[in-house]
Amino acid sequence: MMLITKDLRSKTTEELKELLIKTKVELGNASSATMQGAQKDKGMASKMRKEVAKIMTVLNEKKILAEVK
Repeated sequence: MMLITKDLRSKTTEELKELLIKTKVELGNASSATMQGAQKDKGMASKMRKEVAKIMTVLNEKKILAEVK
């Protein structure tokens, strides 16, 4: 699941929060699968952490913009 920052910026805050929760759950699943040896792609957890960071960055940008207005 590759998220593009431009697409994230077009989403509402609620949509981003829902996506953040979903991505964090997927991150937990990927991490546990890697530890158990069931995950073939060892870098999946790293990719998921980056996705979480993108979502959180966009959420913080929206928060700052809302405070300035």
